[in-house]
Amino acid sequence: MTIEHIIPEALGGTTTENIDGSQILGKTACGRATVVALNMNNAEIVITRKLWVSAGWWPLDD
Repeated sequence: MTIEHIIPEALGGTTTENIDGSQILGKTACGRATVVALNMNNAEIVITRKLWVSAGWWPLDD
């Protein structure tokens, strides 16, 4: 059995960030369901990601 996981787009995955980089968006139905199930866009982390974007810390450059 194969289970899809969230893998960053930079690593060949199907997950990406929105325009300002503060929210995680799944490209596939599985990715979107995972984002919701893991509550990856809760208010606190979205605010934190906005601060990271303004500091140049997000998105990560691998």
